[in-house]
Amino acid sequence: MRLSRLISVWIVLCGSAIHVNSEEVWISTECNEASCPDVCQSGIIASAEFLNWKPVTRGSDFAISEDGTATTIGVGRIHDVTYGSDTGVRGRLGYQTATKWSVSLGYTYFDTEGAAHAERPAGVGQLFATQSHPDGNEEADSADALISIDYSVFDLIIERPVFQNRFTDMRVFGGVRWADIARRSDVRYDGRDFVNALVNKRSAMRGAGLRMGTQSSWLVAGGFQLFGGISGGLLFSETLTNYYETNFDDTVVLVDIQHGQDGATPFLECQAGVGWQYNRFSVQAGYELQNWFGLHERSMFVDDIHEATFANISEDLLLTGLFVRSSISW
Repeated sequence: MRLSRLISVWIVLCGSAIHVNSEEVWISTECNEASCPDVCQSGIIASAEFLNWKPVTRGSDFAISEDGTATTIGVGRIHDVTYGSDTGVRGRLGYQTATKWSVSLGYTYFDTEGAAHAERPAGVGQLFATQSHPDGNEEADSADALISIDYSVFDLIIERPVFQNRFTDMRVFGGVRWADIARRSDVRYDGRDFVNALVNKRSAMRGAGLRMGTQSSWLVAGGFQLFGGISGGLLFSETLTNYYETNFDDTVVLVDIQHGQDGATPFLECQAGVGWQYNRFSVQAGYELQNWFGLHERSMFVDDIHEATFANISEDLLLTGLFVRSSISW
């Protein structure tokens, strides 16, 4: 009887000790005023970013050259024009509450262009235009292409951490996005069927919708951290497409049409990198990918017999590159 009582007392004492020890361990890793003072206080939050992006799209061909060794198209190549890498900016300003909710407004701006040139091969080779209307305008001696893109995005972001301790910070966010992304293509053909002809195509997407995602960071040592995040969304958008083509030094207009349509534009974003934090100031650098699905329409006439046979080809826009971000709260 005495032994059973001693065993019962020992079990109760051990259970209390285990509970106390586990509670102490849990408290030591919980984010509170002592361990994470920067996220338990209210105040202004702000960040500024330097971007170095390169857009990638398909369907950027403007000519085909061949050596004349075949009946139709001999040995040759398809000439594409690609975008160059360029710089952009992104900023964010908001307010964080003492309960760790934050509301902020962000803005991103980026623009760039690209150029390319093609010439008819010597001898019996030919240079075919791929952007012009097929009714009679096919061969040229030279082709010069210029493309540009203008990217402007506003974000309203509501964010809150869902898990925090001294080593890990995991956040979820959501909000509203408004986007205005325009693409322009100008191709000048000259020689053979063309006399300083112009093919101008423009596509502009404007839309608004929802965006949500998550981002996490992991403290390594000495204030240095690793971070990564992913987000996505869907916009209700309107896409306006313009196709304008001339010949004979722009004195003869061959095509002048406009087309608009409503639809959905999905997008996906991901980023990862390294950072350093000291109190309420942090610096981060990383790599980012953005893909906008079916963002623009490429307008093409595809038949020289039925001259109005028309096709729209949807094209994605991929933005890839580096970013450097500095953030502060007070």
